[in-house]
Amino acid sequence: MPQSEEKLSELQSLLEYSFKDVSLLEKALVHSSYCSKHTSPSATAAASVRADMSNERLEFLGDRVLGLVIAEYLYRHHAGTEGELAKKLNYLVNRSACAEAARKVDLGRYLILSPGEQSQGGAEKEVILADGCEALLAAVYLDGGLKAAEKTVFKLWNELLSAPLNISSDFKSALQEASQAVSLGLPVYEVIERSGPDHAPIFTVSAKIGDRIFPPAQGGSKKSAENAAAELALKEMRKNKA
Repeated sequence: MPQSEEKLSELQSLLEYSFKDVSLLEKALVHSSYCSKHTSPSATAAASVRADMSNERLEFLGDRVLGLVIAEYLYRHHAGTEGELAKKLNYLVNRSACAEAARKVDLGRYLILSPGEQSQGGAEKEVILADGCEALLAAVYLDGGLKAAEKTVFKLWNELLSAPLNISSDFKSALQEASQAVSLGLPVYEVIERSGPDHAPIFTVSAKIGDRIFPPAQGGSKKSAENAAAELALKEMRKNKA
């Protein structure tokens, strides 16, 4: 896989984990867009090639590893019913949380994307960062076991785990209340981009309150993207005490 030894060493240093099998780390960094140049006689065969060469299969495993580690942490350190713990789990392992964890080690800088995806800012897209982060966790798990994966999760999720857990899932309502409380009017949501195939679209949406435009967020539907954009706007407002 086309990634320099120098960059692989840099990333391992940031992770504070040294791979015994560096090929696992290399595969974790390969986005499916890079593999699109490998043609196959059928769509099914093409999908198999992408899955084998890219980080897609690792992403599948990493999602489960992350869920187990965070679920055990919540069980041991947080009270509440099963439903309450489930809400906290969803908050900590969702796409936004994974992308935030990925940015702690500047993961986008190390991902291997197609030239087209790279030119479109793919290294900063929330969905690509989140998927890459899950693949990375799977690679650590396969290389060093659950204890190594736990250590990596706690390193990348340290700030999220130490902050109060906001388990509200209706961020649009919360943002509307926050904006009206300071007389800024109602939020407006704008679809900036729609990408991905028809069966699995990705919507990029930004929230605007008055003249202020907040950072964009992504989702698999307009509704989920708007909710994610509202969550980011709330974080910015609280950070700046807007």
